[in-house]
Amino acid sequence: MAQMLAPYNNSMRLGQGFNSYTQQICLDKAVLPDTSDNRKRLKELVVLSSGTSSLVGAGTPRITSSSSNPPGTSAAGTSTDIVAKDDGTSQAQGSAHDPKPGPTQGGEPKRKIEVHPWVKPQIVTYSSKFVDKLSDVTDAMNISGSLSIKTATIGGKANGSYVDSDKFKSSDINFHLQVKVTNQIHDAQNYNIFNVVPNIDATSFPEVYGDTFISGWEEGGELNAIISMKVQDKSKIFSIKAGLEAQLSTPSIAGDVKANVEIDKNNLNSEAETTITVNWSGGGSIKDPGEDWTISSLKAAAAAFPELVAVTPQRTYAILTKYTALASFHEQNVKVTPLDYENAGIYTGSLLDAYMDYKALWKLITQATHELEAGRASIEIARPTEEIYTLARVKAIPQNQLVGNKAPDAGDPKTGTWSNPGNSNSSNSNSDSSNTNTDTSSSGTVQLVPATGAKLADDITQFTVFSPSFPGLILARKICRFEMSKIVNEVDLVAKHPKMASDTTRDQYFLPPLIFKQLLPVVRSLTTENARLGIKDPNAALILGYVSPSREDYRLPTVHVLSQELRKCNNTKLSESIERVKYKAEDYRMEGVVGEFERVNTSATVFNDLETLDSTYRPKKFSVWERENQVLGGRIEYANGEKREYGVCQGSATRNLELAPDGSEVIVEVTIKSGRKSPDSSAQMIVGLTVMTSKYSVIHAGKDYKGEVKDTKTFRWSKHDESQWSFRGFFGFSFENAIITLGVIWGKDGFVPVPAGEVVMPMCKNYLELSDKMQQGIQSLSNTRSSFFRKFLMGNPVTTAPASEGKSIFNALNDIDLNWKIQSLAFASKGRKLIGIKVTYSNQEELKHGYYTQETETWRCEVKFPLVIAKITTGKALDSAASHIETLEFIQSDANGVVPEWLLDLCALRYLGDGEAPKEGQQATDPQAQTVESAPKFGSGFWSVRGFYGEYDDTQLTQLGIVWGRG
Repeated sequence: MAQMLAPYNNSMRLGQGFNSYTQQICLDKAVLPDTSDNRKRLKELVVLSSGTSSLVGAGTPRITSSSSNPPGTSAAGTSTDIVAKDDGTSQAQGSAHDPKPGPTQGGEPKRKIEVHPWVKPQIVTYSSKFVDKLSDVTDAMNISGSLSIKTATIGGKANGSYVDSDKFKSSDINFHLQVKVTNQIHDAQNYNIFNVVPNIDATSFPEVYGDTFISGWEEGGELNAIISMKVQDKSKIFSIKAGLEAQLSTPSIAGDVKANVEIDKNNLNSEAETTITVNWSGGGSIKDPGEDWTISSLKAAAAAFPELVAVTPQRTYAILTKYTALASFHEQNVKVTPLDYENAGIYTGSLLDAYMDYKALWKLITQATHELEAGRASIEIARPTEEIYTLARVKAIPQNQLVGNKAPDAGDPKTGTWSNPGNSNSSNSNSDSSNTNTDTSSSGTVQLVPATGAKLADDITQFTVFSPSFPGLILARKICRFEMSKIVNEVDLVAKHPKMASDTTRDQYFLPPLIFKQLLPVVRSLTTENARLGIKDPNAALILGYVSPSREDYRLPTVHVLSQELRKCNNTKLSESIERVKYKAEDYRMEGVVGEFERVNTSATVFNDLETLDSTYRPKKFSVWERENQVLGGRIEYANGEKREYGVCQGSATRNLELAPDGSEVIVEVTIKSGRKSPDSSAQMIVGLTVMTSKYSVIHAGKDYKGEVKDTKTFRWSKHDESQWSFRGFFGFSFENAIITLGVIWGKDGFVPVPAGEVVMPMCKNYLELSDKMQQGIQSLSNTRSSFFRKFLMGNPVTTAPASEGKSIFNALNDIDLNWKIQSLAFASKGRKLIGIKVTYSNQEELKHGYYTQETETWRCEVKFPLVIAKITTGKALDSAASHIETLEFIQSDANGVVPEWLLDLCALRYLGDGEAPKEGQQATDPQAQTVESAPKFGSGFWSVRGFYGEYDDTQLTQLGIVWGRG
């Protein structure tokens, strides 16, 4: 039999009857201590066969408390007082079985060994977890859900009353911290004689005796704390939960916790409304009285609690034992089987959660009524779905199951069994859509019938939405109270008939709180101005009711990254095609378009590879057909044998690109160029196409054409997100067999079948944007330092001047490896132009880029933590045609690569162009452009800035990019 516990209170006594379900005290001295007098009387009860009793067999006398011979006195009337011993048990003083003196040694009593309280053996349980339901808290604290429902307070004004159910329900985060300490268990095993009281009817046994008796105590201490947070920015709930869990997780008992985010109530004022409620028993004063309860003080108190309890313990729990565990219960031939509540816990927990939900809704309805009355809110009718209407049905509770009615057919109280009455209800109540009707049975019990809908067959009531008016709110509050009354009635029934908890049809008599909430009018708060003008703001704070999330809140990511060009496209065929493939947005993206889009002929043919693409479409060969200044067509061959063709693909292809057959090579960059054949032509065409693979294989279509193309536009796309993506196909328009519009399709690398080779990723994000000299250097690195793959990545470059043969290049990847960590940065400038950078690493190595000298250095800074965000800004002087790199800024993380959530905790390093002040008339304008780049997040470990790459001429840095490294 599992150990049963109940929270201790001062009214408890050993041997007292107890109802483990309702946690209410029953008959005092239901079980008597094992004394010589009580054993003698028990023996007489078993042997003698005179007298009668409703609880014992015929002819069996009873152990009773009478005026002539009360319990605790001998047959001769000698007083036999029952006293409690130090160990929590009891003994009878003056009896023949008084304990004898302890063993002696040499004629002297054996010396007692003194044990200091702080070395007392303990059982310590530390629990910290997020909780969503109040029943999770009551289960952890051994609090009766029935008692909490009956008193409308967690724990019934006892050890759980500190839990604010309304605050709990309205919070976004609820965290339960619990420390249980057991110093000693006092099990009064001498309480084992069942005391039969005369004239007790068998049906009254559960009320008089309960199902258990108090047989001992647990001594120690218990600390419970609820941390409730209402977060202003819902997007930060996850990060706040992660930090809170890290700080208050199990290691707090053994030592300090090093959390990624140090959370304290003072630091959360701008992020969340935090409420900390604490309750403890034992341990005395566990916190400095002058200190507020915060996350930190709670953590410290929890860590010190076991030691404090060792010095100052108290009773925390009563140990409960079933009557059926007593031999004397069976020896007296008691004809009652005590009720068994072991299977009622889960059902009662769900009733508790429903009751507390209704309690919170009842207060919200009251608040909404007050706000409407004051003119500070708007009200509108609810719009639940058809599915909600289907679930908003309840059956009338049978009359023989209402509290106050006798229920002769509801079960056998002698055996504690329950017979399901099925649909045999006898309600005579009627309801309509506007009135609340009642029916009073012969016993005076009122049967409540909801008035928000029509009664269907078999006494089923269909709830409908409440009227968006004061009468509707009044009726809603009344129905809310009725549903709460039903739940109270239900726990009373379970207390009498525990088998009801296993009846799977019980929920048909109650309306779920979530369904009820969606039937309530929608009440929103109003600003003073909106209230004066009578304007309803759909984005105002919701006071009451439920508004389903809009499609924007739960739909898949947009499959197409909309561009200004596509919005101008007046052909609906492409939009319809995109609509058909939007369900693939988790795994595919469409980008573009380039070419003719404003005047797409209605006869143009739309093509979209995404309508057929799936994970089996792995490109293995790419071919292009071109003629002079026009890309005529293209073909993609896939590993599954399929082919996709665009435009004119006749004869031999002009250019071919075959990818590695083992699947280790994918296309990662695509550049498309559009233009007009001549000034007289109004139609755009595709005049250039460049494709690059992860192994730096490149084909250029249209690159060798020397003729003039007007109004050219170049678009470059690459995919390097947290999950690796690669090129999969095209979409666009063709007209008269010519490609006039073209966009690209990317997909996540998850091919089927899985290729034999692992995809090798390039070390550069925008390879095609770099100069030929830089590209050659990167290809050389890929051949000589293949170990750098997935460990280093060259970020997006910022370019201020076109590449030329006379420029010099630099790349930190030619020198560094993963062990090189930045220790300091120094910047050289001329005027407002950045002309050089010096990087000093932790191994005392230095790298100088551009024209850095000690004389030109204008700023130096130490780098104590990893740099995880970089921002490069370009500027332009009024008297200059070329721009220049003007500012360079970095955001630092902590030692683990985590950026603080709180804005004021961010640590930045900034080079702001602090060079020679410009002369009059040469003041720099506002920044021309800026690039912000965050550290990559793919692979294990975090990434940070490890160096730089770029180009420079004789006056300045003309190109600059970040080298990111992992680990």
